[in-house]
Amino acid sequence: YADGVIDKYEEAAIRKASELLYVPHSDFIRAKFAAEVASQREAE
Repeated sequence: YADGVIDKYEEAAIRKASELLYVPHSDFIRAKFAAEVASQREAE
């Protein structure tokens, strides 16, 4: 997500890793949104 755009393959890899680590889906979504917000703040 370093370039500010997450493509479907990045999303799939991150989702698969979170499933393998037994990260609850709600935690995955919360972390995803937090990363988006942090990335947008850094871009400003």
